[in-house]
Amino acid sequence: GKSISLLFQGEFSDAASTAAEGFAKVGDSALALNPATAVLYQMGQAVGQVAQEANEAARSAAALERRMNALMVQEREHLIVRAETNKAIAETRLAVEDENASFEERVAALEKAIALEQQTIDKELAMARERAEILDAQSKLSESSEETLREVAEARARVVELETQSLKTQKRLEGERQALLKQSEAATNALNAAEAKAAQERLERQYKAQDELDLLLGTEEEREIAALVAKDEKMFALAD
Repeated sequence: GKSISLLFQGEFSDAASTAAEGFAKVGDSALALNPATAVLYQMGQAVGQVAQEANEAARSAAALERRMNALMVQEREHLIVRAETNKAIAETRLAVEDENASFEERVAALEKAIALEQQTIDKELAMARERAEILDAQSKLSESSEETLREVAEARARVVELETQSLKTQKRLEGERQALLKQSEAATNALNAAEAKAAQERLERQYKAQDELDLLLGTEEEREIAALVAKDEKMFALAD
């Protein structure tokens, strides 16, 4: 009788304990002999089952509440981290756009910015998934209102939004990286071409100087032959 009274008062744990203690003192066979005690026996079992289920639900709810509180702390702390990360990203992007820096330095700065942005998105995505999972689990513990179901749906939608944002960010950042690498390659090719041209011009000047020296040091006959060769070359050049 006391266990049933406790059950209706909401004292599930005490109801279960009282029912267990009471019926443990009386054998099952003795209770079954009397129709009245048999009914009480069945009611006691039902009370214990209900109390056990209620206790399990309460423990699950408490665990989910602890997870939600921990998540809220993470989300609050992330606000500061996000602001600091945005500042760091802005600083690295200035280094990326610094044309006075080498391409190696600019690419390194861009890769740092990419890592910071991806790290931030991954953290936000993890928190969004945790929130959606907690809300979904809480909604299953009892009958959910329309407001609760909407909150769960919005949490799931937020996860999808962040996943989409992550994919778009990865694509955009990789595009920026490839564009910068192409600029670096083009600049390197242009520099190599300029250096090759300068080397060719130096070589031609050396040949010309050597020819002039040989002409000065040669005999009169050699000078005449060289002059004729030069004249012929000039005529051929004009003919072309």
